[in-house]
Amino acid sequence: MMKKPHEVFDDHLKAIKTLNPFAVIDNYAADALFVNRESTYKGKKEILTFYKKRLPRLKSFNANTIRQSMCSNIINIIWLVKNKDVVNDVYIIINEKIQYQRCSGIIK
Repeated sequence: MMKKPHEVFDDHLKAIKTLNPFAVIDNYAADALFVNRESTYKGKKEILTFYKKRLPRLKSFNANTIRQSMCSNIINIIWLVKNKDVVNDVYIIINEKIQYQRCSGIIK
């Protein structure tokens, strides 16, 4: 049975908490796009490079979900991060993989 988009997203959040970039990248499609304010990362190799550099900085990540909505295979999340930034993440999940992610926040 195929995973539903929200199940893929839940797996993604669990992988992020492990701080293991290889576990995180497993959630993405081979040709996925990850877009943030800094750059656009194309494909697993570029997204892995991003997570190798930035994932350790998420160790103390503390955010509260303000709103989460889902329509078909699109998940939209608005977070309030500990430093008072509001971050908006949009995920498009197709065939049990994240095909597209856009993040409005910056991981310092």
